[in-house]
Amino acid sequence: MAMNWVSNSFAAVVAILPLVANATTPLPWVVDFSQCTGAEATKQLFRAKKPLSNSEAGRMADEIFEACSWTMPAEMTPDQRTIWFKSNRKDEMKRLRYHSRHKEDR
Repeated sequence: MAMNWVSNSFAAVVAILPLVANATTPLPWVVDFSQCTGAEATKQLFRAKKPLSNSEAGRMADEIFEACSWTMPAEMTPDQRTIWFKSNRKDEMKRLRYHSRHKEDR
């Protein structure tokens, strides 16, 4: 039941992220990236035995983004990818920490 709630929460991000994405970001890529990060986060959080610290959440966010980098458009430069990761990393860390603390509540 807890994992269902986590999956639904990350699915909500898919609906919200295009609204806050940069206007030049293609919608299909944002959706693919969001779906991938949601699935990867669910897998990672399932393995977490205790609530995540800031550093653990940061490492996990980096691993998730790295695993989902295949969804990025080929025309994105490495600098653009880095900027994208940095702009979303803090929010991803917050979500991961929140869900790691509350996964047993549901």
